[in-house]
Amino acid sequence: TIESFKSVKRTIREFRSDLESLIQVLANLREVIVQNKAEFAALKLPLLRCGKICKEFEEIINNCVTHSDGERRSFRDWAKLQYRGGDITNLRATLAGYKAMIGIALGGATFRQAAVTAGVLDEYKQMVEEAKSDLREHLENIDERLQSLLQRGSAHGRDSIDLNDTMEEKESTEQCLRICAQVAEFIEHS
Repeated sequence: TIESFKSVKRTIREFRSDLESLIQVLANLREVIVQNKAEFAALKLPLLRCGKICKEFEEIINNCVTHSDGERRSFRDWAKLQYRGGDITNLRATLAGYKAMIGIALGGATFRQAAVTAGVLDEYKQMVEEAKSDLREHLENIDERLQSLLQRGSAHGRDSIDLNDTMEEKESTEQCLRICAQVAEFIEHS
């Protein structure tokens, strides 16, 4: 029991760190996007999905309040916390994918405007390849979730909402893969 409690605390700390890192990348994007909105138009759907996921998860967290004073959250609730059929690890992976995608788009924009060393290009090439691998894995999970929803065959209520959200997430992930391919192509020709 003690180990699981420590594990939950660690998971919360890591998740918080992930969110702080995502917030920093979004702040960097906000600064750069002001100068060149057209360069980042392809990020519209991924950014909307990222925001929607964060908002939905915020609502889930707020529902975890189990104490009468409403100020403290239970670690037991955190341990059981689910998001769209997955756990915190799945959510962290999804948000990490969005963070990587934003970083790749920022890097791609930088490469188009400034000279960078071959070493930096190699690092970004590796980052793009890792992101593509993670995105493909995420896409496989989405396809499995879609299959499950379609097999249930319900087009009403919660299943309909889940189906629409899952299809939107698939489209967003495919867009992220296209952005990775564009940046990878640019790096190859640099």
